[in-house]
Amino acid sequence: MADSEDISVVAIPWYEDEDTYQEVRSAAADSEVFSDSYDEWLATAKEVEHHMQDKALTVYRVPITLTAFAEWCAKNGRQQNGSARAEYASHEAARRSMNRE
Repeated sequence: MADSEDISVVAIPWYEDEDTYQEVRSAAADSEVFSDSYDEWLATAKEVEHHMQDKALTVYRVPITLTAFAEWCAKNGRQQNGSARAEYASHEAARRSMNRE
């Protein structure tokens, strides 16, 4: 397994708009960990993204919609929670990267 220092690409779950954010939040098993508003989430997400970029990481924003994420969770036997959102983002980034090659 690679050390965290070996990681150069990071995929982060991304909500394109407030409606999508609220849909995913309301269906999440861990809805309490979400920011109260989309604007709060967006500000924090951009801050995290910039922090990662400052560390020379390539950041992929992976759009999450409730339909696609819920289907992925059902197919993979996962609850709709933070670890599943992170895994989904990584999976989608890898899939898209492979499709570009």
